[in-house]
Amino acid sequence: MTTSAYRGRIEAYVRALIEDNDVLRRMAEGEEPTEDELHALAEGLVARKA
Repeated sequence: MTTSAYRGRIEAYVRALIEDNDVLRRMAEGEEPTEDELHALAEGLVARKA
């Protein structure tokens, strides 16, 4: 797989994460998350990996 193709796959994956998660969406729009939101986001990302 080329670097360009790999980058495209990663960017698509991150865009999908942002679309599916309100905290990530707001962060992408420049909003600051709360401490509780960051903890929930971390837990959600770890759970998604499993």
